[in-house]
Amino acid sequence: MSLVRSILLTTILLQVSTVCSCSRPGKEPASALPKHEELEAGKAGLSEPLGTLSGDLTIIKNTSRLPGSCRLAFASLAKESKFEMAEPGEKFQAGDVVLFHLPWRRLVLAGISSKSCLIHYEKGGRGHSYYAVLFRVSPDGNATFLWGGAGFQTESDLEQMRADITNGKFRTLGKTETGW
Repeated sequence: MSLVRSILLTTILLQVSTVCSCSRPGKEPASALPKHEELEAGKAGLSEPLGTLSGDLTIIKNTSRLPGSCRLAFASLAKESKFEMAEPGEKFQAGDVVLFHLPWRRLVLAGISSKSCLIHYEKGGRGHSYYAVLFRVSPDGNATFLWGGAGFQTESDLEQMRADITNGKFRTLGKTETGW
């Protein structure tokens, strides 16, 4: 499945790159990054997470605004009894020296819609890294794991996040992998 995903994403990038270079003759393409409109137009053919991320998401930067079902689904994914994540800019367990009563994760940004919830966060510990987790939200409000990935950089806006996922800067992780 990951080979098919890689081929699909490579094809999309090549097409976008060709469009960018043709639309700006004599100049280097500004970027080979798919824009929201391009993702929306080809949504049916996109694999996850881009199929879901191509929709409109409301950006939030406060964990209390995350739907309760997404917080519960995240805690379950992380194998924790309750959802714990520091707000952007707050202290958290950034290194492997344990500072009592601080969460191991800190929110970077989240995107929510009636059908999905994206949580992009940093995780401290022995190896400081960044993660993105996407949940599908059903009509009855239940959240289920759809996709997750790990990387070594953070993004503060959704367009760049989409581009990083497209460009493979987030390694896809399965639901059962440890370290969330």
